[in-house]
Amino acid sequence: MQIELHQLVLRYQTLRIADPVDQARMTASIAEVGQQSPVLVVGEPSQFVLVDGYCRVQAIQALRRDVVEALLLDLPEPEALLLAHRLDLSRPRSALEEGWFVRELHRQHGLSLGDLSGRCGHSVSWLSRRLALVEQLPEPIQELVRRGRLLPHAAMKALVPLARANPAHALRLATRAGALPERLSARQWEALYAAYRSATPEIRERLMDHPDLFARVVVERSRPDAVEVTKPPAELLLADLTALSALARRARRRLGTLPTELFAQGLAASIEATWAGARADVDALHRQLMERCHDRPRHPHRDLALTPRGPRDQNHRPSPGHRQEHGQAGAS
Repeated sequence: MQIELHQLVLRYQTLRIADPVDQARMTASIAEVGQQSPVLVVGEPSQFVLVDGYCRVQAIQALRRDVVEALLLDLPEPEALLLAHRLDLSRPRSALEEGWFVRELHRQHGLSLGDLSGRCGHSVSWLSRRLALVEQLPEPIQELVRRGRLLPHAAMKALVPLARANPAHALRLATRAGALPERLSARQWEALYAAYRSATPEIRERLMDHPDLFARVVVERSRPDAVEVTKPPAELLLADLTALSALARRARRRLGTLPTELFAQGLAASIEATWAGARADVDALHRQLMERCHDRPRHPHRDLALTPRGPRDQNHRPSPGHRQEHGQAGAS
């Protein structure tokens, strides 16, 4: 049957995450060959509730068409949702999407978790974890995930535990990150959360205001060094330390040339946020260098010139004059 778009009730469009790539493909396909499979609806002609086919409906809207091919299910809404869930093989659902689905059926339609367990094929424990996931995450963060501004995996691994500890900080960080031109990767989110946990209150403020700066540090760390395959490791290490010293001197020179008024315009916050990541790397390098340099194995033929000698050093050799005085004293 054909249904005009204005007859549809889009009640369940918040149960899936927007995917611009999939949406573009669907729009192009319908534009070329038309709608190939019907959407699923329930209800009466005056109020058809769309339970499956939101991507197709959005494509038809984008093409400025008025009607959609639909299949009317003679089922209650909860049963229709469960059927559509079982038939949907378009792509795997994220944990958040599963949580939204469970919450809809459990909270809105009153199905018990035990009943859902028998119908969905998942344990009650599995359903409870999915439900807790979406109920612990602030709704504005969930909306950013739905719109594709935040990765669902990142929300699970970083923002959910952060929301448990400090919901205001989680919302602030997610809002800043969601407004960036490019979406942060899951790896960058894990690094941001790790930096947040180990940071001081002042650095946390910088991190939440400038998550993109910390993310850039992660990108720089992940770049491969092509010359490492051509030189010995010891030579590369010394070259890295020399380059690190040169970079520090160059940064100091550039810092001295910056006008004072720039710092009052927000530059200070950006510098402090970037330096926090660099400082952590330098401190970690310093600790590792000291451990390796002071815990090196002892060897009987090592270079004695590099070994500090005290007055009681077993390897101490008296000077010729000292031996002569010692001999004369013994003779007397």
